[in-house]
Amino acid sequence: MSRTRAALRAFTPVALLISLTGCAGSPGDGQDAAAGTPGAAPGFPYTVTNCGVSSTYQAPPRRAVTMNQHATELMLALGLGDRIAGSAYLDDAVLPAYRPAYDKIKVLAGEYPSKEVLLGADPDFVYGGYASAFDKTQGRDREGLATSGINSRLNVEYCTEGTVGLDQLKTEITESRGPSAYPSAARSSSRTSSAASTP
Repeated sequence: MSRTRAALRAFTPVALLISLTGCAGSPGDGQDAAAGTPGAAPGFPYTVTNCGVSSTYQAPPRRAVTMNQHATELMLALGLGDRIAGSAYLDDAVLPAYRPAYDKIKVLAGEYPSKEVLLGADPDFVYGGYASAFDKTQGRDREGLATSGINSRLNVEYCTEGTVGLDQLKTEITESRGPSAYPSAARSSSRTSSAASTP
């Protein structure tokens, strides 16, 4: 099981809510964010470097594709189910708290979608739980997606040297929330925390 998913199951009621709702500030907090421009959404453009890839968001993503279960569940935990245009690679039972929201999301593939299926979902953001989500030989590499105008994110768990702990989880949740500019995300996570921890 992914450490991120294990934390969603085990730590959400305590460490996640106490530590993370306090640090999940507005987009750009602690990031290399450019100054806002007239007419832009608050906090945008927003620039973040993730696993060696720098991405600039001009506006909050509206059509995310999540690949790997823990990426999907993290988005749902942050209250962002309505921003998910498609998901892929469910490898375990969905946590009960997220099942109703998950059932509303289009499943693109049982494992990873082909490049054609992925692009057919018209995503503006692709969130991968494992590095294999961005397999260049399958046309899903992050550089190629960027060329198509699609931002991406890889869970920091898979580009961190050494032990992955709560600090990395905090980074993942804060930075995942940042581009979405969803003010109630942390509060939504808080409201669903107890149910989320139910096996």
